[in-house]
Amino acid sequence: MERPGEAPRPAGGAAAGSVAVLIAATAAGAIARSDLTGHPFPLPGSSEAVGYFAAHPAPVLVWGAAALVAAAALAVLGAALAMAIPLSGRTRLAHWTAVVVPAISGIAALMLAVLGSLLAPGTVQGLHTLSVLTGGALHLATLGLYLAALSRSYAWSPAVRVLGALAGWFAFACLLALGLPEFAPMVAIAWVACLGWLLIAAHQVAFRRS
Repeated sequence: MERPGEAPRPAGGAAAGSVAVLIAATAAGAIARSDLTGHPFPLPGSSEAVGYFAAHPAPVLVWGAAALVAAAALAVLGAALAMAIPLSGRTRLAHWTAVVVPAISGIAALMLAVLGSLLAPGTVQGLHTLSVLTGGALHLATLGLYLAALSRSYAWSPAVRVLGALAGWFAFACLLALGLPEFAPMVAIAWVACLGWLLIAAHQVAFRRS
């Protein structure tokens, strides 16, 4: 088993690069689901959802692709960190959970983009709800659990460990804001905190002294 101070530089570069891709994919997915596209994204269960997916496949395609890219970036990040520092089985489980959840969102969104005009309304509503939950609240919560587990490693400085735990559990607590639009700023802060912590952690791995 490698000691924390013996992280190979390829692992550090892969960690830093994957976090950059994760941030870009998260931003692209958020833009695709925002009013910036010119077409307000429908809420799960709304009557406009079926017509939206039939008429506007492009932003849904971007949303789905961004979710899959984010999942792939998280997979690479976890593999890179596993090469660089000792990780517990609990942390590895949290990592793969954080990978699978956005992947489900991406697959559901791509099905809506490609087949939205052909599927039955009930199927469209179900895929829409599944994609929004796994690409939003559940994605953030599982990412938070991964951070909380990852931050327990003594490979990080004490300050980074504390910040990781705070960011991770804050993100998980955002599940309480599910379906409450007035708490959207808190969710946005949790996203920034998690992505910011991953950036700091990847930087520490990339520039760790061998």
